[in-house]
Amino acid sequence: MYRGKSDLIIDVGSGSIGACLLQPATGKPSLSFVKRISIGSGSQASRDNITGLAGEALKTLLPEFKTASVGNVRIVLASPWYSAKITTVATRAEKPVKVSNATMARAVAGYRAKQENGGKPSAGRSPVESVVTQVSVNGYATALKKTVLGTSMRVMLYESEADTAFLKTLTDSVHGMFPHARVSFHSFPFLVFIILRDLRDEQSFVFIDAGGEVTDVAVVFRDSLSFLGSFPRGSASLVRDLSDPQKGLADAASRLSLFVREELSMEEQAAFGPIFTKAAKSWEDELEKMLESARAQVPVPQTTFVTADREELRWFGRVLSDSHGAFPVRTVLLTPDFFQGRITLGDEALYDAFMSLEALFFHLKPDLTEVR
Repeated sequence: MYRGKSDLIIDVGSGSIGACLLQPATGKPSLSFVKRISIGSGSQASRDNITGLAGEALKTLLPEFKTASVGNVRIVLASPWYSAKITTVATRAEKPVKVSNATMARAVAGYRAKQENGGKPSAGRSPVESVVTQVSVNGYATALKKTVLGTSMRVMLYESEADTAFLKTLTDSVHGMFPHARVSFHSFPFLVFIILRDLRDEQSFVFIDAGGEVTDVAVVFRDSLSFLGSFPRGSASLVRDLSDPQKGLADAASRLSLFVREELSMEEQAAFGPIFTKAAKSWEDELEKMLESARAQVPVPQTTFVTADREELRWFGRVLSDSHGAFPVRTVLLTPDFFQGRITLGDEALYDAFMSLEALFFHLKPDLTEVR
């Protein structure tokens, strides 16, 4: 195993937890020891006890890395482990004034001071991120690397928080294995926004993260993270809707995978089709509602990036390709090898879309303005 100080990335979703080592590199980020295990069985009982099962899954996963030399532990939270909001802070002056990073910081501080509890999280919650994602002066986006003149300023502020007790559970588990590791928390949609904006040509797109129990939806418009939403249905929900009580969840998942690959017999394929369409409609209807909410705030682009666990991604690709909804989409599935040209694999590594995205983020260390 690599003996230098590595970052340990831990990806906490609603259906699985993954982890890998990110090794120091001057070129492409290098991943090794990529591991992923499921959270529970996908049953309703697992859903009801998801917090306890997530803690147990992490305790099972961490010993895989006990011989590693770890400096930083980067824990990335997907839904339902965080909540986030996007706030627009706007100011206007009658005459042109100088606008700088200090001006922006004062505007955000003024906005937060007017909020309940001074913008601090509610009881039992802890802040995760508070980051400016875009600043516009006179309608034009600017990095504010130098002072500009303008009469109007718009600041897009992304803030996330999580349950304090859950963060402590994760931190205690990590420190039980790596007592001196520096632990930081991050939310997955924010990382995806930053990396896709950096790597792709599209200035506007939709992003869907179909987890085991929760699906996140984000809309990026003109390089600005403009909408966030989620609904409590995911791949586990789809399998439960498809399952026969006599045959169980594993059989339903297996038949679903064979169906989307068109590897069932002709008779089975024809028989399974209507069942799949009915089960998929519940997820599709929730997505339609979410996009309707987004459209009330911002134009919804057609290009749609989708992430899910390796096999489940095929399922949702089929759902979207069969969709007859009101929102036409150009779907781009972020498959495990989507980023293979941008990362390298070390010992016991394989392509994992989630951890590839996260590794790129921590490797690039984008220049962002944090507000605390």
